[in-house]
Amino acid sequence: MAAGLPVVATDVGGVRELVRDGSTGYLVRTRTPEAFAQPIIELLRNPELRSAMGRRGLDSARADFDISRAVKRFQLFYIDALAGTQGRRTATLP
Repeated sequence: MAAGLPVVATDVGGVRELVRDGSTGYLVRTRTPEAFAQPIIELLRNPELRSAMGRRGLDSARADFDISRAVKRFQLFYIDALAGTQGRRTATLP
């Protein structure tokens, strides 16, 4: 996604939290070559879809995994932990 390309991945673990099925790529529910081939062929045959999914994936990666946002989330986590208020936000960062 960070490379601006759509993803075809197995729907396991936390992958669903990263890849939005049908928007930033495809989630494959069975681990067979045929299951992976179908969405890959669709993307190869449809450059407009491939480009649109790639753009949405890149936007998502930039928004969700920006290093400054990650640092701010960790800062808030530690501030709340030190204050004994985990999950009950007492601090905010710009």
